[in-house]
Amino acid sequence: MRTCNLTGKVMVRRLLQTWGFVIYLLVPTSIVSYLISPDLVELGIFAAAVGALATLMHQSWRVGLWQVCIFAVLGYLAALASPYPVLGGLLMAVCGVALGLCSRWAWQYSAFLMPILLIAILINPIPATQADVTAHTLATQGGGIAASTFFVLLAAGLLSLLLCLPILHHMNSKHAPMKLPGLAPEVSWYYAIVLGILLGLATWFVLAYERVPDMSWLLLTLVLLLNPTSKLSTKKAIVRTVGTLVGSLIAVLIALIPSHGVVVVITILLTGAATVVVFDTANRYWLWIVLWTPSIILLTSQSTNIIAATEFRLGMTVVAGAIVLGIAFAVLKLHPKRLHEVGFV
Repeated sequence: MRTCNLTGKVMVRRLLQTWGFVIYLLVPTSIVSYLISPDLVELGIFAAAVGALATLMHQSWRVGLWQVCIFAVLGYLAALASPYPVLGGLLMAVCGVALGLCSRWAWQYSAFLMPILLIAILINPIPATQADVTAHTLATQGGGIAASTFFVLLAAGLLSLLLCLPILHHMNSKHAPMKLPGLAPEVSWYYAIVLGILLGLATWFVLAYERVPDMSWLLLTLVLLLNPTSKLSTKKAIVRTVGTLVGSLIAVLIALIPSHGVVVVITILLTGAATVVVFDTANRYWLWIVLWTPSIILLTSQSTNIIAATEFRLGMTVVAGAIVLGIAFAVLKLHPKRLHEVGFV
């Protein structure tokens, strides 16, 4: 197991490199997105993240291009399906199946961002409003919103590819692309079916009964926790729940600090530490969760509702963890012989 043996100097250098890359990537893509549609800048950031992750993880601009184009089309469909819970659930079910099948070739490590970000588009296709968008508004203006979504996602995603090309050239000159092992066909199909059903039903429920932006936390957690093997799903569900509990307590304690400036500084430091940890401590998922949870809560919540946001997200994490544990337990109880042979249980 690789451990974290980072000196202070290395950590500072990694932190500066990370923030430099974020600024280098997001400022141009945000400007282009704003020029297309001022209300959809957040979606441009989504597309930049998808394009950059796929391009750099696979060290291939072609993989990045494919994922950007697919994400733009799926974003268009998500904006159209947003007013209709059944259609939204079907779209996410298809995405879940597709993501599960990607595990056959280990592509799910870069593609996992797409269903997570599509959930946000389904719940609120106009992120800049930061308010509940009525089904009537989405139904009457859906065509225009969907078209704008498509062009923002495509333009920002393609720009992110261009920005990553110099970095990609440097990476390819240093070492060969990373080869990740895929899963056996039986495992990937089983995983795809379970993930598709879970995402489809969860999305339908959220769109039909709880259409609020914060509910994306539940669906995001489901995507992250459900893994191709039931043992890994069980481990991540427990670690994620405990880590979120500890991280939530940290967020509440930070929120009690009277000085807003101190809170901002602590938030930046936590975010930076979480970023360094995720790249330098494989097999330390718990530490990343403990650091990242308060960072996300503090970054996305107003100072007056940090405690309420913490309680809600902790609750959604517990619910998602219980669902994934239930699925893992059911698989372990069923334990088809062939799944044992290929390592699913």
